Amino acid sequence: MTALLNVLRPVLELAALVLGVVNGTYILRHYRRDRPRIEVSFIHPDVYQWWFRLPPREDQGHPAWRFGFLLYIGISNNGLGADTPTSWHLHVPQRTRRRAELKPINVSMPTFQLPTGDGKVFPVLGQVDPIYRGDLCVEPGRSISGMAYYHLGVWGDAAWDPVIRDGRIHAELAVGTVLGQRVRAPVTLTEVPLAKVKEMIPEIEKLP
Repeated sequence: MTALLNVLRPVLELAALVLGVVNGTYILRHYRRDRPRIEVSFIHPDVYQWWFRLPPREDQGHPAWRFGFLLYIGISNNGLGADTPTSWHLHVPQRTRRRAELKPINVSMPTFQLPTGDGKVFPVLGQVDPIYRGDLCVEPGRSISGMAYYHLGVWGDAAWDPVIRDGRIHAELAVGTVLGQRVRAPVTLTEVPLAKVKEMIPEIEKLP
């Protein structure tokens, strides 16, 4: 009996190994099939993706010039499981060949005056307000959207300025989620006058 077990042991160990590999492959396949797939887009990319110049302000005793960025972001889920965005940072290329990583800043809900005289109110991504819950969980087949405001202040040398070509800044939005997804999406920002932004967010130049 012992001799028989010694003969069969390598066969049984190999069978257990094969079974483990098969089970692992099966679990991995179902995980990949059922996992969420977050995608990032920009709502009306030719209309709402803006950058603008803000009035200069003193920073650490130095005059600083400032830039603002206002994006209208859409986040969808084309997978089979839910996921929740936890960050949406804007990466802006600078003339130093570095990239400034900017975090969103809370703002009041942007309001746009329609030709009819009615006002259209935009949600701010992830921000709770009287109209929108700010819920970020994206269920399968669903999407969320909202505006996000970013600010960049530089001083000392114009080499820290964003790279601007023909009035446009080519940046990138990086979105991270609870389940560890990292999605990057390029975005082209068009320059608009500060007055146009103030029509939607009157306090914009007073924000940090």
